[in-house]
Amino acid sequence: MQNAISQVFSGIFSRMIAAILTLISFFTVAKPDNVILTVTSVSPESVTVEFKNNTGKTISPEQRFLLEEKTTGGWAEIPFVEDFYWNDIAEICPPTRTGARTVNAERCFGHPLSPGDYRFTLYYTCETAGETGTRSVSAEFRVE
Repeated sequence: MQNAISQVFSGIFSRMIAAILTLISFFTVAKPDNVILTVTSVSPESVTVEFKNNTGKTISPEQRFLLEEKTTGGWAEIPFVEDFYWNDIAEICPPTRTGARTVNAERCFGHPLSPGDYRFTLYYTCETAGETGTRSVSAEFRVE
């Protein structure tokens, strides 16, 4: 009899623990372990993005970026003007810090952005587990 009661309480206890852990998981905010990219300002003339370093390591955001426009066939890269060049500036962004990029459409692409859906991709270098590699993060936005 005592063994049967013990099994019942054991089962109830296990279910209670599982329920409590499930509730905790719903109320615990996961800390991202990446770079978060947010589009903060959009016009046909320029786009400003903000990046926040949540990697726990110092990152080096590159000047190089990619802008794509959404088409019926997917994403199409917007070509840069012929004489466009990247600044060779070394920049660092420590953990929890924020940086920004503003892209002038006329200077980069030779024309303002048309109304439509776009995707901005920022490239950055981050050292993880003893190896350094280029990574990217993207954010979509709309030009009205």
